[in-house]
Amino acid sequence: MAKNIAAELTRVDPKNASYYEANLVKFTADMEILQAELVELAEAVHDDAFITLHDAWYYFADTFDLNLVGSFEPAAAEEPSPRYLKRLADTVEEHDVHAIFSEPQLSTSSLEGFANDYDLEIAILDPLGGVGSRDSYQALLRYNIQTLVDTLDHDH
Repeated sequence: MAKNIAAELTRVDPKNASYYEANLVKFTADMEILQAELVELAEAVHDDAFITLHDAWYYFADTFDLNLVGSFEPAAAEEPSPRYLKRLADTVEEHDVHAIFSEPQLSTSSLEGFANDYDLEIAILDPLGGVGSRDSYQALLRYNIQTLVDTLDHDH
């Protein structure tokens, strides 16, 4: 995305092309450092299974080598059927899941019963940011990894 943004800014404002290119280089380097830092931070919980409210976190989990084993909603805003919940309950028990992650923009009321039935901690991952300390992409990534580690790492 950053590459595309820099290219488009250069197209519409060619006289500042070197400025956009320099910022792209700096951003790319910063993101590589952050990625390595967050992968290392997430290492403490990479085996700890968790589930999310809906299936929007698989790329994130893959990027940071996390053990996301399911989602409460089968598809966005779709209520889970009893059969689906039974399969999810089996997943929770099979993978020794202790936490389910919702999002600040969504109500947790639909999953509270399930979480209580299986003694799951409910925590919040934020896909959007833009509030509080989550005011940049980097800060948002750091917040989400730290939240996962704080929630899942019961050894510390």
